[in-house]
Amino acid sequence: MTTVLGRVAPIALWLACAGAAASPITYDFTVTASDGPLAGTVAQGDFTFDSSSITPGAVNGATGLLTTLHFAWNGIVYNAGTANTGALAFDATGNLLSALFGTQCNPGFCSGSAGIEGWTVSAPGIFFYTPAGFDVGSTGTVTLSLAVPEPGMLGLLGAALATLAFSRLRRYPRRGTVSDRAPGST
Repeated sequence: MTTVLGRVAPIALWLACAGAAASPITYDFTVTASDGPLAGTVAQGDFTFDSSSITPGAVNGATGLLTTLHFAWNGIVYNAGTANTGALAFDATGNLLSALFGTQCNPGFCSGSAGIEGWTVSAPGIFFYTPAGFDVGSTGTVTLSLAVPEPGMLGLLGAALATLAFSRLRRYPRRGTVSDRAPGST
């Protein structure tokens, strides 16, 4: 049984890590309108993209980069199906530098039209919003932060590390301790 566990555990750990190779990455953002009809309004949201969309040192302007989006503004709730990704920009090590998304975005850019309900987040940085039927909207600021991993994910990582340690102990037990030696041996 121990031999089977010692052989199966590393394989299971490897499969778990291989499946995690393309993992979801979530960011929280906060929008604060600084002028216009909604000046002073603050809203929070979050978005997730898959790590396979990371292009180190470049901008990824493909469609559908956001796998989830949760954001409500001016009484309207938006998700990844009602807002589009414009682009995600990454530094040379693959860390997110900026995200561009909103209701009037296309791959690589976002635009707005006066009188048509729409918003754009350029995070971190600037927020634009135009309510339906108005030529003037609100502008504001956007802050961005990496979301803290969920406790369940941390538990899974801990279990994987414990399994790896256990399998190593079973495979390579400690040898040569003083109590294991026969009397008179050196």
